Amino acid sequence: VVDGGVDRFLAAIAKPPRPAAADLVLFGTSIMSPGEFEPSAGRVLGFALAPAAPPRLAFAIDTHGAVYDLQPLDRGRIAACVNHAVIIFAPAAAGFEPAAAFEGFVVALKLAAPAPGALVVGDLMRSVALLREDGDH
Repeated sequence: VVDGGVDRFLAAIAKPPRPAAADLVLFGTSIMSPGEFEPSAGRVLGFALAPAAPPRLAFAIDTHGAVYDLQPLDRGRIAACVNHAVIIFAPAAAGFEPAAAFEGFVVALKLAAPAPGALVVGDLMRSVALLREDGDH
């Protein structure tokens, strides 16, 4: 339970971003507060897995919307479909921070990373977009 809302799990990937210190399972969530028509909050949760130990919450990234899909990227980064945008989170001293974003989808629902620096995004309206990184953006 977060600020009166409840995390609802929407996405999961077991392939961690690399380099990673441990095996991770990532979950994308939405948090619906009472009276909301659409989720205005969500999180990316990373759980560390170790033999003979219960999963441990390694990090949590707060978002301004539901996290519909996740994709691990190079350099330990994570791409996330968050409502109408795709946000790339990069490792930072305090966990992860937004490094780049592309907005303009109706609802970004599905991600694939077919090659380094490229993301394929599936939108609610059945459109598909190819995003390409240009340097650090």
